[in-house]
Amino acid sequence: MNTEPDTQSENPEQAEAQWRSKKRVRSEVLKHRSRPHNRGLLLLLAFSSALLGLAVFDFISPTIAATANLVSIAIYAITAHVFSLNISSSSKPDALSAQTLKLAERLETLEDQSWEIRESEDIHRSASEAFGDVVIHRNGMGNITFSNSVFAKYFDDPSQLPDFQIGTFDETGANLVRDVEVVTKLGPRWFAWADLVIRDFDTGDSGTRSIGRDITERKQHEKLLETKAAEALQASDAKSRFLGMVSHEIRTPLSGILGMTKLLQDSKLTSTQSDHLQAIETSGQTLLTLIEDLLDQAQLETGHMIVSKSPTNLVRLVEDVCELLSDHARQKNITIASHVDARISDCVSLDGARLKQVLINLAGNALKFTDSGGVAIKVRLEKPDHKKNPTMCVSVKDSGPGIAPQDIEKIFNAFAQVDSGANRPHEGAGLGLAISQDIVGLMGGRIEVDSQLGEGTIFQFNLPLEPDDIVEPVEDKIDCVILAMPQTPARDAITQTAYQYCRKVITANSVENLDLIAATCPNNSVVIVDSAFDVSPQWVDDIRNALGQSTRVLCLEAARGETRDQGDGLYDGWLTWPVRSNSLKNALYNQLGQEPADTEKRQTKIDINMQSGKSLNILLAEDNPINTLLATSLLGKLGHRVTHAENGEKAYELFARNHPASSFDIVLMDLHMPVCDGTTSIRSIRKYESDMGLGKTPIVVLSADNQDVSQTNALDAGADDFLLKPLDFDDVTKILSNFSNDEIEISA
Repeated sequence: MNTEPDTQSENPEQAEAQWRSKKRVRSEVLKHRSRPHNRGLLLLLAFSSALLGLAVFDFISPTIAATANLVSIAIYAITAHVFSLNISSSSKPDALSAQTLKLAERLETLEDQSWEIRESEDIHRSASEAFGDVVIHRNGMGNITFSNSVFAKYFDDPSQLPDFQIGTFDETGANLVRDVEVVTKLGPRWFAWADLVIRDFDTGDSGTRSIGRDITERKQHEKLLETKAAEALQASDAKSRFLGMVSHEIRTPLSGILGMTKLLQDSKLTSTQSDHLQAIETSGQTLLTLIEDLLDQAQLETGHMIVSKSPTNLVRLVEDVCELLSDHARQKNITIASHVDARISDCVSLDGARLKQVLINLAGNALKFTDSGGVAIKVRLEKPDHKKNPTMCVSVKDSGPGIAPQDIEKIFNAFAQVDSGANRPHEGAGLGLAISQDIVGLMGGRIEVDSQLGEGTIFQFNLPLEPDDIVEPVEDKIDCVILAMPQTPARDAITQTAYQYCRKVITANSVENLDLIAATCPNNSVVIVDSAFDVSPQWVDDIRNALGQSTRVLCLEAARGETRDQGDGLYDGWLTWPVRSNSLKNALYNQLGQEPADTEKRQTKIDINMQSGKSLNILLAEDNPINTLLATSLLGKLGHRVTHAENGEKAYELFARNHPASSFDIVLMDLHMPVCDGTTSIRSIRKYESDMGLGKTPIVVLSADNQDVSQTNALDAGADDFLLKPLDFDDVTKILSNFSNDEIEISA
């Protein structure tokens, strides 16, 4: 086995000098061969010139001179002919000599290419030495004909080398470099190994060049990263389980606090006791909001938050957000309103729950920082081009103090606030905007901010729509409506909504010049006056005289739990902040006789003492005694019969025991219970129904676990609905009413 380095390759400068010396010697030989011919010709000319001179001066006779010249010329000719036979390749290039010359030139070119190949190979070997790569050459028999110095560092025996893998290529066509683990003198080492087919320069036989780079450290880092990734995954799973436990353990007692507060508020209380209960409820709701924000932030960090699309009534969703926040707006004596573009379908495909959460965060944050004016939520259609699907732009505008440019980016950081000092006027953990930005990102958008100090703030983002989500707006419109109300973002929203039903909308900041504005309107228009303007009966009569006695004058009243006496005949109808689009439409179209001339029907809170609809036989699975007492009291006041089971196993036994003689109408199932959890109990009940050929009994989950995966697992197990604790009495009543013969319907 020859493992000695190639001497010629080890001395590239000496080899180059030898190559250039051979070229110089070849040139000198050609010059030397042509010298005798040149000298003979010069001698012949000199001899002839001498004879001619002697003959001219009569030293010799002309005959002798001529004879001597002829003899010398004959001798030169014979000599030149003989000499040409030896140097014909240089003096007379006939066909054979020209071919010989071409072969010589070809040989010289091949020698040049050979030198370049040797030089390139030396460069590659030097590079491999510098990078520490193992380089070996093997002949067709597998014997090593060359190895570099790095080879001796790792190997003694060729049997340690990896097996050949020649002709294996990756998707790009390059020779495949494979990672192999090899036992070396230094212990087990990883190499990035490649085998290439080469031709031996000296013998011309084919062989193999193998190159191996030590990647042991990289492999160790990869293994370390894999271990860290597995540990991070385990930590993430543990964190998810912890979140579920925390959510359940905190929400369970909080559900009891808020639920019992509701029950107490329905009893006979003094004003002081009622105020104290209201304070308890407010504090509980604040704590619940903080817990939900913290859990949402944790879910986003661990990647467990799921966004799923489903058919959603966008108008109802936005108006429900305004209704939910209206109490806060009334407490600050400001307004909140909404507008949804009529070109967007009533039913669009998106995650309504997540969008509602974002709007509550943005609008609630706007209300918190706005002390005068109002807040408006708007949804408008963005016209698509021929390459893109349509999008909707959702914006929340307020008339608050605005945000400084240097603070805009900071507000989206978790736990960051603009007024973060100890004396900050507004409370909160600073999570709402950060969570909203992440949720909007999951939905395919990004929240942008446009704000100037003293001029309010606009938060807006775009979400994708499907082409089927676009509809043609209704063209049947009334002539004119006058909106008399202070200039606020809420008024702008109502104005845009009114344009969907009116050809002309006139706004007025006061009632003093309303008669002048009325002069520009057609007769029998509709006038809507904000209750903030204290108008007199005379003013109403003047408006009717100016526009016609059939003109309808409506009052926009802030819902404070009580309204003015509507029997005084001053107004023709009433609207309530926040104004819903259907309510505004009904009030406006009444002029055309398309809707009954009556005041707006207002939905009120459900009185839990009222018994309505069918009395249901309910199986309640709940392990917490306080929540059991709360649910039993609530359901009893609604006129339903309750059978209690303290865990999932007991719930299944009661369900199976009562079927089919005394079946339950509905099952209310908690998820986290001892002995047997709710999900397992649901599966057992569904299996029992299937085995017995029974119809499915409605199962509603009541749980404090707000993780998406928990809800998904419960629904997959066979649950029909999912209610999150703390229980909302309205939600419970609506759920139960769906399973009554007489649906509960409450209106005022």
